[in-house]
Amino acid sequence: RFQAMTDHSASTWSRMVGILFRSPYMDEDDEFWADDYNGGSFKNWLRKKYTGPYQSQCQGEGILSCLKDMKRLDMNQKFYVMYTRAYNRQTKKYDGEEYVGDVTPVKDHKGNNMPKPKPWYGDNVPYRVEMMEFKKVPTEGLKFVFEHSPMTLLERLPLDCVLAAGRVHLPGEGSDEEQEYVESQIVSSGEEMYRQAEEYIHEIVREQIDSPDLQVPTEPVTDILLYNYDFGDDWKVRITASENCMDLIESGRITQSELDRANVKCREVYRPVMIARDGEMLVDDVGGICGFAEFLKKINPELKGLDPEQKEEARQEKKEYLTWAKSLGWHKDNSTNFNLL
Repeated sequence: RFQAMTDHSASTWSRMVGILFRSPYMDEDDEFWADDYNGGSFKNWLRKKYTGPYQSQCQGEGILSCLKDMKRLDMNQKFYVMYTRAYNRQTKKYDGEEYVGDVTPVKDHKGNNMPKPKPWYGDNVPYRVEMMEFKKVPTEGLKFVFEHSPMTLLERLPLDCVLAAGRVHLPGEGSDEEQEYVESQIVSSGEEMYRQAEEYIHEIVREQIDSPDLQVPTEPVTDILLYNYDFGDDWKVRITASENCMDLIESGRITQSELDRANVKCREVYRPVMIARDGEMLVDDVGGICGFAEFLKKINPELKGLDPEQKEEARQEKKEYLTWAKSLGWHKDNSTNFNLL
């Protein structure tokens, strides 16, 4: 979807900055505008952040700010684009799909010629290098150009401006008619989105008013979000949506009365309510799936066959692990979904 929304070119990507994507040049103060934790209960601070009304104050996401950032780009600057091939486990050769392996400027900031890039992980890796202007650089290679990710979505966008929801079922789980309904919401390309936004952009530029509540509205760009969470642990979360949770009622996961109760609570406290979940609750910074398995082992120790000293050591270790996990907001299975943030 990133490729489709940028039409595979850096030129279209730059027009999407401020409409869909954050500027990779965003100032750190803007990036962390909401990070005002100064001590006390972290859980209460987090609950406050998830309590509406939700109003972004990130000035760096405004159209005027993003247009200013994009003017820093020289669309005609020359870059080397290195293409290489993925490793094929079946043939045990680098003869898989071709992809962009690196992008480097032809000249440095002093105007000196830079060497052409080549694969750093082996002399036998096939590759080729093309020279092209920045505006033609494939968007999959932009991650090599900027220090910060060019793929980051604008934080201020409401969920329904990003994610298309099924009328009754989650995308991919309903009828063909249901899937057609989902797909009808999704904008087809970056150019189409820009045409829809152009009038709003011109108005903002003309009035020079760039407040977060007067930004460009967008249509959904996908029916699936893939969220990479906690970079050290590398959890991968797949996010889809339905408009009224009827799929959960149909499957017996929840009852209509439970859904009604959740709706009432959402409106009373202006916070999300969890109504159903599968599997174990994860712990931050636990060390990925292997670390999580070890954590579960430590809090459920097998005491049979241990001598008194070993049993005491296992119990103490369990206590320490539970104390640590609870400090990160982890709960045992007996916590009800309804009371979780």
